[in-house]
Amino acid sequence: MKRILRWLALPWMPSCAALALLAVSAPCNAQAVDEALVKADSLFREGQTLLHAGNAAAACPKFEESERLDPKLGRLLNVAYCHEQVGRIATAWSEYSQAAAVASQAAQSDRETFARERAGELARKLSFMRIDLSAAAEVTDVTVDGKPLARDQWAIPFAVDPGTHVLGFGAPGHKTRLVSVAIGGPGTTRVNVDPLEAGSTVSTPERAAMAAPAAPAPLPASEPPAPAAHRGTSVLGWVLGGVGIAAVGAGAGFALHAMSLKSEADPECPNKLCTPQGKALIGDARTASTIATVGFAVGVVALGAGTWLLLRVTPGGGTSSVGVARAW
Repeated sequence: MKRILRWLALPWMPSCAALALLAVSAPCNAQAVDEALVKADSLFREGQTLLHAGNAAAACPKFEESERLDPKLGRLLNVAYCHEQVGRIATAWSEYSQAAAVASQAAQSDRETFARERAGELARKLSFMRIDLSAAAEVTDVTVDGKPLARDQWAIPFAVDPGTHVLGFGAPGHKTRLVSVAIGGPGTTRVNVDPLEAGSTVSTPERAAMAAPAAPAPLPASEPPAPAAHRGTSVLGWVLGGVGIAAVGAGAGFALHAMSLKSEADPECPNKLCTPQGKALIGDARTASTIATVGFAVGVVALGAGTWLLLRVTPGGGTSSVGVARAW
């Protein structure tokens, strides 16, 4: 473990990406950026101290906030490693997979190998949840622990951390149902949803009766979507549009930072013979450029998907009596 912790103690690279997520066209305020970077570095060091002391539960929020303030590959790896230590298997697996993709594009083979090895190890321990809405076609909104679940995940198993999760099911003209689902070890837990009750209130959380999870199964490559109304499509379209704008903004921030680093490196690389400082700056510039490319790509895809969803909205609906969600 000490070897991994030493490996994860990575250098930090300044950037304006955090502010770019808030406003694509607004210029970075130097003082605000400096304060954010100083705070990010301080939180990172606090997280490492706590992690070395064996207090991963307290370290993870430090790493998370540090990565939010100053997004970097090294910080993301520390967040993933910390989440792995506290048992958030699905979260860590997703973060390692994301880090491996970024490291691959940045040609950082050591980080890519580390991230892929950890993701591969965690993949065998994943717990999945699958929601069956075939009896509740009126549902237009699904949330997991208060966060919207993308419609394309409604009909396929999706990875979740072990523990208790609260699922929310809503539809216009119906009471929102909240269901508590306990997830244990590796396997797939299926949650069947009965028709929602007509009304406009939020139900008291129900606890789904859980059976032993099935044997672990990988996510299917594709599967027909469950029948559902399309009233939530416009909402999802606007959400994807917002994500696209944020991703493009992040890409713009990293692109500007990459150009700045390249300018700083030029004096250190006369006749293409770089000093150690020059090589470090060039490496950081390449990483920023890669993240910028990823940000632009994600932004374009999200904007395109959001536009497509907004253009295909069709009416839908349905009413029926209360049904208790059950899982088996």
